[in-house]
Amino acid sequence: MTRDELKTKKIGVLMGGLSAEREISLSSGGAVHKALLARGYDAVAIDVDRDLPQVLVREWIDVAFICLHGRYGEDGAVQGVLELMGIPYTGSGVLASALAMNKIFAKQAFAAAGLTITPHRVLVRGETFDAVAAGIDLPVVVKPSQEGSSVGVSIVKKAEELAAALEAAFRYDNEILVEKFVKGREIQVGILDDRAMGAIEIVPKKEFYDFEAKYTDGMAEHICPPVLPADLYRKLLAEGEKAHRALGCAGYSRVDFLVTEGGDCFLLEVNTLPGMTALSLLPEIAQKEAGIAFEELVERILVSASLKIQGPGTGDRVQKNTRNHRGNAGRGAGCLFLPVPGPWSPITDFMRDLHVKTRIQPANKSRNRVKKERKPINWRPLITWGSRAVLGALAVAVVGGAGYKGYAFASRYEIAVLQVEAIEVSKLRHLTRDEVLGQAGVRRGDSMLGLRLRRIGEQLAKNPWIEKVQVRRYFPHTIRIEVVEREPVAVVNMGFLYYLDAKGEVFKPLTQGDSLNFPVITGITEDDLARDPKGAREMLTGAVALMDMLKKGRAFTLADVSEVHIDKGFGLTLFTAGGGVPVRLGKDGYETKLARFATVYGELKTQMTAVEYIDCDYQDKIIVKKG
Repeated sequence: MTRDELKTKKIGVLMGGLSAEREISLSSGGAVHKALLARGYDAVAIDVDRDLPQVLVREWIDVAFICLHGRYGEDGAVQGVLELMGIPYTGSGVLASALAMNKIFAKQAFAAAGLTITPHRVLVRGETFDAVAAGIDLPVVVKPSQEGSSVGVSIVKKAEELAAALEAAFRYDNEILVEKFVKGREIQVGILDDRAMGAIEIVPKKEFYDFEAKYTDGMAEHICPPVLPADLYRKLLAEGEKAHRALGCAGYSRVDFLVTEGGDCFLLEVNTLPGMTALSLLPEIAQKEAGIAFEELVERILVSASLKIQGPGTGDRVQKNTRNHRGNAGRGAGCLFLPVPGPWSPITDFMRDLHVKTRIQPANKSRNRVKKERKPINWRPLITWGSRAVLGALAVAVVGGAGYKGYAFASRYEIAVLQVEAIEVSKLRHLTRDEVLGQAGVRRGDSMLGLRLRRIGEQLAKNPWIEKVQVRRYFPHTIRIEVVEREPVAVVNMGFLYYLDAKGEVFKPLTQGDSLNFPVITGITEDDLARDPKGAREMLTGAVALMDMLKKGRAFTLADVSEVHIDKGFGLTLFTAGGGVPVRLGKDGYETKLARFATVYGELKTQMTAVEYIDCDYQDKIIVKKG
């Protein structure tokens, strides 16, 4: 989505959440919310709780800017809800977020991509201390498998410290990671638009860059850019991008490394939703390495918002001449990144189809749309089912093999329970309900999750009457198709007659039964449109703007005009409805010229049969040539 498009939408900044990093998230979200308001966006701060789906429906947001950290925000859970509700969002998708948050799965993906990771061991709650201690060489780093901001992390140098460290980590997770302690410099690489912006070195005042050091001013020194040999610096940036891609991340992230004195680079983790506070690293990297100020960084991240399961870069809009500027490689549910065998097509198609709606916004601000009251949705089974689907896909991606059976089971379950029973179509002026449904190809009894909503939208967008279309899925049994039809404002005579809309677009040849009760525009040919489409459209847009002025007129109005002629050298000429007398207006200053002509039109109206032409293309006079 472009910045201009986003200025017409309501942006929800999701912050807070349920994890141990709630306060940091509120700080990040507050800073982002303030930046969006300063840039002129319609942004609302949303404190995320367990009632998030209901809040999103109530707030009626169009795009989500995620500023959540830790569990239930950075792990793909919220991303899954947004995918199901069809709300484009910032950052990585469900699978990438879940993988990055789970340090165990992430390390498997990093190793498969050929990246260097620290030696480690996974411990499960219930393992005895003796059994664990026997296989660990000190010093080690103990951390929960699914927390961020160094929550629950300890450095253990002595055997007697290990029990307390394990207990602290198990407070946050049933699985923990015990890594070999590697002494080195802490270097973070900032990623924006899937490219490395630069890096920063963290030198904590205390031995370990823990939660306190990260979020307390003065507790750590930031060196940006880090002092490193040029080849090592370039290697870090390249490996940062490689790690970002290895997890299938989208948009932006922060990649953390340890660099030893010998120049070895150990990849620690990828943060898919890095902090956006005044002390956060990504904004500092953007400012000092890429010259991107905080507000600009926030806006750049916002512009990248999309629905990932549909494929990165495709966005959520379906209309004519839609282009995918980013391509489909490297991110999203369609990209399974671990090099293990398995029948991927069924499971990737299944995940791609989980999006809830294809949204194409009307020209007016989305918050002015009429909301249709519906019975409250019981989200618990949907989220539970969606979570199982995501976890199932994750398991397939990591271990391979069972994809087809899992897909077949899910399909049988869904066909038995979720079928289309009602199809709603918005009010139409030019098309009929049967025409819309016939082109959409949707029928009662179809699978709710099997429908490709984006494909339906693209199919409908081929109809010349349809300017924008929105296809939504309301669980458990309803599909709604909302159509914005084009409204003709004139007929363009180019040898054949065509309708012209208010944006100056020629969109449909007239056929039998189409109304001719519109002003006619002449002077533009099909060759003009083919040779110089931009120039021809500018001239047509100028003619439409002139007609808008005439609609507001009193003495001389659009009803007094039968034709608007475009002359590439002279400008615009009107032909009166009574007698077809040409009124020359030239190339500019139409409002002033029309106002001057309106003062004499009443008197001239009775003499039109004797008038050959009227020339208004003067600053202070009108010339009337009589025959």
